[in-house]
Amino acid sequence: MAGGGTALQRFSSVPEPDATDRVGSDAVAAAKEKSRLLVSHRGSVLPRIGLVMPLPPPDPFLARPPGGKFERVRAVVRRIPRGRVSTYGRIARAVTAAGYPLSARAAGWALRNSPEDVPWHRVVNAAGELSAERRGSCPPGLQRAMLEAEDVPFDDRGRVRLRGALHEPSPADAFLFPDGMTGAPTASGR
Repeated sequence: MAGGGTALQRFSSVPEPDATDRVGSDAVAAAKEKSRLLVSHRGSVLPRIGLVMPLPPPDPFLARPPGGKFERVRAVVRRIPRGRVSTYGRIARAVTAAGYPLSARAAGWALRNSPEDVPWHRVVNAAGELSAERRGSCPPGLQRAMLEAEDVPFDDRGRVRLRGALHEPSPADAFLFPDGMTGAPTASGR
């Protein structure tokens, strides 16, 4: 280590005073005691307690329930009623409020390869435009045809009329899975 010695040596030793030191013997003794009690560990100063113990494993009661962020997105989308739509941003806010931070772009990515039981077509961008068709992940006209079959209104520019058709997802929706399991934390952490 540049500057002479290891971090442990630099923090745990104090040079002995000589006759030219102007510091009193009490200050030198206090500095020696302080350096004896402190040890450097990766840049932080810790009290010397003998062996450094590893951190305990995480508390199982604080562990997240099974199902990652993408499964949470799909759970929220499954709760959008027929004939209504939601936006990528609203989906992301619901999943984030449930404790799984997510961006609107990541919510869209989660729907890209979703299972057949997920009504991906009910999610549009904030302007009511059909984003899935724009990025080429579905055949042209498919998303619009599926929404029109559910009587979702469109304006003359091809956008969904969000007023009256917009569904506001709840953070609780992120814990509802199709198999009947809630995925909510329990006392056992499962």
